[in-house]
Amino acid sequence: MIVLQVRLCLTYSALQVNSLRFPTQLPKNYEFRIVAERKALNEPLYLSLPIEGRSIMLAFDEPRGTGIEWIENRRAYENSTTIRRPGPFFPIGKLRTLQGRVEGKHLHVELDGEKLWDLEIPKDVLDPKWVMRPGWMSSQERLQMSVSTWKSEFVIQEARFRPLN
Repeated sequence: MIVLQVRLCLTYSALQVNSLRFPTQLPKNYEFRIVAERKALNEPLYLSLPIEGRSIMLAFDEPRGTGIEWIENRRAYENSTTIRRPGPFFPIGKLRTLQGRVEGKHLHVELDGEKLWDLEIPKDVLDPKWVMRPGWMSSQERLQMSVSTWKSEFVIQEARFRPLN
């Protein structure tokens, strides 16, 4: 198990993406756990996960919804993974635990024990490397797990993954 037990603050920047990246490529099957608290502003939190040699991006608290980017060639807030509910998933001042597992193409994600997604990631999902702004992630980084924000502030209390079999 690789654990980053840190109190890291991803702070607001209008010019660059702020990220916590695991400095290793993840195996094909793994579990992950992120404990985070929003400190300020209401812009999205992103979790990038490698699945089957590609990177997928979970987008939390986009202005129009939360979901997985580029499923059905559509943004997280307008595809079949979109979740809309009153209020943010990460409200200011509330510590939240995001955990899940990747087994081949299968993704299971929970937030504080509430299931968000349990699905097979389709082969046609676009790799965020090709569609995100420059500096978001390099070709090496796309196979690493990362937690990112662009115009918000989060404290990451814990970030870990554990290989499965």
